[in-house]
Amino acid sequence: MEGLRINVDGFMNLLEIARQHNVSQVLFSSSLGTYGLDLRDDETLTEATLQRSFSFYGITKLFAEGAGRFYERKYGLDYRGIRYPAIVGPGVRAGGIVTYVSAMIEETAKGSPYTVRVGPDTRVPIVHVEDGARAMMMLSRAPVENIKKLTYLINGIRPTPSVSEMAEVVRQRILGATIEFDPNPDWDTIMKLSARPVDDTVARNEWSWRLQYDTYEKILDSYLAAIGH
Repeated sequence: MEGLRINVDGFMNLLEIARQHNVSQVLFSSSLGTYGLDLRDDETLTEATLQRSFSFYGITKLFAEGAGRFYERKYGLDYRGIRYPAIVGPGVRAGGIVTYVSAMIEETAKGSPYTVRVGPDTRVPIVHVEDGARAMMMLSRAPVENIKKLTYLINGIRPTPSVSEMAEVVRQRILGATIEFDPNPDWDTIMKLSARPVDDTVARNEWSWRLQYDTYEKILDSYLAAIGH
């Protein structure tokens, strides 16, 4: 399976090469997809929340987190990671359920109609691509004695907007934007399981994580400026 080859075998190769060649630090991009099953309806995600993914993708990310912790404990490797929310920004082309976060902006800016395949009430934590990159750099530069949890949650803009709220802002910024909803039942179920509030207090305390793009309007205006709209 491609996901196993890339996310498990690939990361194990990276860890082993880092160990053999005394690489000082390994940074890992994980995902909120490591959460999902057996959570309370009102549960907020923290570093202590049960991680029981419903997707193979999330399972591979969870394996990699565990492997990183093992190499840190056994070999002293400086492993650090972030469980990212949905990333939005020009150039974000990853497939999957949360593609709509960027495509809703980019497609309508080109004059194309866009159909969102999840329910309009869906709320998924989102972070601007520049904040996502900056978070990893901040984590990398933090003093090693500050790093306790190893893999951290970061939250996006607060409060988390629903898809319908984001669509309305897009319509206000892009005149004539056509956005419709045709939820895929399977995708909608997955999103309702995993799209939960995020508490990033630990990242804020241990390595001073802070957002710069802290409203959806800032994210959207930056996106449109970057694509020349």
